[in-house]
Formats: sequence, structure tokens, C-alpha cells
Amino acid sequence: MVIENRFVCVQCGHTHVDPDARPGYWCGCCARWEGTTSQWFHGEVLAQAVGRCGTCGQPLAWSQRCNRQSISGATRDVACPGCGATTQLKLEFTNQLKPHDPVDRVFGLPLWLQAPCAGHILWAANSEHLDFLAAFISAKNRDVPQATLGERLPQWMVTAKNRTAVLRVVTRLRATLGS
Repeated sequence: MVIENRFVCVQCGHTHVDPDARPGYWCGCCARWEGTTSQWFHGEVLAQAVGRCGTCGQPLAWSQRCNRQSISGATRDVACPGCGATTQLKLEFTNQLKPHDPVDRVFGLPLWLQAPCAGHILWAANSEHLDFLAAFISAKNRDVPQATLGERLPQWMVTAKNRTAVLRVVTRLRATLGS
């Protein structure tokens, strides 16, 4: 739901400030879609249809994990196990991305800047992200304030034994940008 310049998630209640707020967002907290369509999202979603049978009133539920592009339409026909009637229910989509997935949060597509590193995948969203990683990993003293990106980096990335490998991959990814 959009109120003034704030996106308010109807599921978790968290508020995200956006001066151009309008329907059409994945909530960053609970991953619920808010908007009229999410057809441009290409990643994995949980598609759900919940309601009641139009004939006998029995509760109905349908869900499926799938690639968003594999489901067309905004409704799903669900057969009632009680009376056998078919009821058309509205589909809702929840993205299945995890914070560490090397995938774009808006479109669900794989990030361009990703490479294997120390048995994991090192990824970055853009050149500024690469700059941050290089500066943070190469720093001798890492006093990390709470609620910052540095605090949320995975342990394998900040471990001293992986420092050289991480910096090598960051340099290689930066080279793919041509800068």
C-alpha cells in the first residue's frame, strides 16, 4: 500500500520511504509483492491462491513454487475437494530470493558481477559495491558499526585466510566493467 511518499507493506507493516512511491514493489522485509502486476520479475516465486469454494464455501488453497514467467494470468481455477466445483481464485506471488542470492532483487535475473571465490559465489550489484568490498576487505582495522553493510558480509568473505582470494576476484570483476 502506498501512503504519501511511503510504501507500507500490508503483510509485515514495515515502511519504506520512496519519494516516487507507487504500487509495484517487493517488500524488502517479508518478500511480499505489492502492486497490480509482477510479470516483469523472472526469478523463483511462490504462487498462491487462497479462498472459498463458490458453491459449498469450503476453504480452498493452491500453491506452487515456480519461475514467475511460467505462470500466466492473475487467477487460478481450483477444484473443491468437497463438492467438485471449480472456483477461480486470485493469484498472489511471493519472491523466494534470499539475501545472499546473486540475483537482482527487482527483476530476479542473475547479477552480471559474480564469480566463484573460496568455495562460494562473490557478487556485487555495481561498481560502488565492488569499491566498498575492496576497501573493507583490505582494511587492517575493521571497526564495524551495527546495521551497516560491513556487519552483514558473510564470514567466509571477511576471514583473513580468504582476503587475497576475495580481493583477486573483486579486481577481476572490476575489469569486466572496463574501469
